[in-house]
Amino acid sequence: MGKKRLVLLPEVLEFLHEQDTAVQLKFWAIVEELERDGELFMPHGRKLERNLFEVRVIEPDGRIRVFYVYEGVNQLFGVHAYKKATQKTPPGELRVARSRRAALERRLQEENHEGHT
Repeated sequence: MGKKRLVLLPEVLEFLHEQDTAVQLKFWAIVEELERDGELFMPHGRKLERNLFEVRVIEPDGRIRVFYVYEGVNQLFGVHAYKKATQKTPPGELRVARSRRAALERRLQEENHEGHT
């Protein structure tokens, strides 16, 4: 199993830049683990549903979640991020993540199809 690579959508990157330094540092430390091992376990991450996972950052300065998906063998995409304020994942946050996952899957499928014609 090769090293994974996480690519963040621009919206996710912008969200992360708005977070406290401690939250950002913790996020990137968890991402290193994800890229090295290819998966995360509690408390750093978990599977939410088919090809939708979350990075869990818990710091005194803030709690955030970053949703990501697997594409291909070694590629991961961060598709949505939000500040955690409730016990359960808000349905609206899941809707955004699912929508971006579907759009990403369509785009990658189109790019793959164009590459083979």
